[in-house]
Amino acid sequence: SIVHVPRMIGRELFLVLAVFLAAASSVYVPGTPGGDWTLDELVTIKSKLNWVIKNPETALWSLAYKENRKKNKQLHKQIKKLFRFFTKRDNLDSVLPTAAKMVRLSFHDCLKESESGAGCNGCFNFKGVGNVYYINKCNGLKKNFNEEKCEKKEGGLRPDVQNDTDNNNLLWTGLVLEEIYKNPSFGPFTPMSESLYESGKSRADLWAFAGLVTVQLTIENSNQKCRSDDLPALCPLQVNSGFESCKREALVPNFRTGRADCVPSCGEGEPAFCTTAEEIHPDPHGNGNKTAEFFADNFGLDVQEAVALLGAHSLGRTHSTTSMFANIPWTPQGVEDWNNFYYINGVNNTGYRFADPSLLAPDVDVEQCNLKTSGFSGDAEGNVVPLKFRVKSEKGTSNHGPFNWQVFSPGCNASRCFELLQTNGSNFAENSCCPWLFFCYQNPDDCPFETENFGMTDNIVAANINMLNVDMGWVLDFQTDADGRPVGCPGLDNQDWLDNKAEFSGEVSCPLNLAPSGLGNDPAGNVRTFFAEFEFYANNPQAWVKTFTRSYDVMLENGVDNSTLTVAPTLWFNATCFDSYSLCVLPPA
Repeated sequence: SIVHVPRMIGRELFLVLAVFLAAASSVYVPGTPGGDWTLDELVTIKSKLNWVIKNPETALWSLAYKENRKKNKQLHKQIKKLFRFFTKRDNLDSVLPTAAKMVRLSFHDCLKESESGAGCNGCFNFKGVGNVYYINKCNGLKKNFNEEKCEKKEGGLRPDVQNDTDNNNLLWTGLVLEEIYKNPSFGPFTPMSESLYESGKSRADLWAFAGLVTVQLTIENSNQKCRSDDLPALCPLQVNSGFESCKREALVPNFRTGRADCVPSCGEGEPAFCTTAEEIHPDPHGNGNKTAEFFADNFGLDVQEAVALLGAHSLGRTHSTTSMFANIPWTPQGVEDWNNFYYINGVNNTGYRFADPSLLAPDVDVEQCNLKTSGFSGDAEGNVVPLKFRVKSEKGTSNHGPFNWQVFSPGCNASRCFELLQTNGSNFAENSCCPWLFFCYQNPDDCPFETENFGMTDNIVAANINMLNVDMGWVLDFQTDADGRPVGCPGLDNQDWLDNKAEFSGEVSCPLNLAPSGLGNDPAGNVRTFFAEFEFYANNPQAWVKTFTRSYDVMLENGVDNSTLTVAPTLWFNATCFDSYSLCVLPPA
């Protein structure tokens, strides 16, 4: 039963009782610092997290196979419906506990509550969670808009202006992590003697650890696709034979335990990580200045650190059903690969399109890096091509937003490709677009580019790169209007687009964002700017990993009482995880 106490003394009395209960039992009590983790627990949980990231569909289905048979039947039906619905809309990964979701959850968990200032507390607000944006008429742009029907079908009304984020579709990742937290038998491993929850650990510490493990594993994923001395070129993430290896060293984070979970406040029947406390969310349509202010005010991060933290967008993609943004990744160079192409794509005016090179070599073991054609394609001769951003109005809301920045390039010159074919046979340059063009002619359904436009150089072809205002605001100097639409420079002044008669803006030619970053001068004596901080990581990927690691450590303790934190053993980081059965094992002593 629940005992109600006067509001003024409620929290104080609860904390006294919580400390008493925690001392009397090893089971974790919300509101108290989580217990210390042993090295064995760290390695075991790393194995479980690795298994989830490698098998997100199986991990989600595992929720339906619990002891309560009646509940199993309900969950099985719900998850089956979930898979069918989101697969049909090419959005299944929006509900799966993927690598991107682990990192996203850790960030959203650490957003501060507006009243208490608490963050990283193993809970999130369920406002907007479960909304599914899939009915075009519900954008409010047409006269036959049925508000009542849309609210019922989509789970809630769409905002008129999308000026902050929410925690939509983090529920399922939270539920899978709750199994890791409370079920000692979760996953295809020998059961633990007791769960983290039973041994007094906090959920907040698990969520933070999940993010840290994900960063390490996705850096390793990316490294497996990079050149090494014992493998021939080309590798999947290698631009060409002359390109230096893209391998990066993951750095040991400073993981500390002792975070306190929030006291659940959503009522009976809701997950224990549900809270009604309002959170301070970023504006996805904010420009550089606004984004910098958000991270300074809410995380204590400077521009260099905030730019490094947003590099986490190298993982995953946006989803129309979750946020109404386009179903396009920030970096097509691997949505589960931790690399700095996020920065490269953001600053390059010329470069290469990218597509999975295994499409051209289905019989080749790409892990052995013996590809003939690069996944990075330029013109027919293999030279770089112009890359231009244009902003798209998604028409998901009544103001025609949200707004995405998408990259476009010229198509591949079909006439020139046939000339080269007659002259050199199929011996095209590594970065030639011709092998991709012929593949698309023969396999139009599997073509990674727009089949109709790809063979003509005067056509604009989407490069499958998607950025938001918060990303491009570091690079370019633009303003945003009341609707979140970027404005104020050539290309963004296209009148048809401003009048909502065109889907895309013109080719954007904004000046660089040369606002001082507040971090002094670079070694050459030049004032460090927003753009320079972003560009630096495009050219110095290991420096990005270093700054990100430091910034992520700070983020994961946002709003936390540091006096309760204890440094965890670090040897978990050295545990090798095996793809075949996901088990992570420490090296011999």
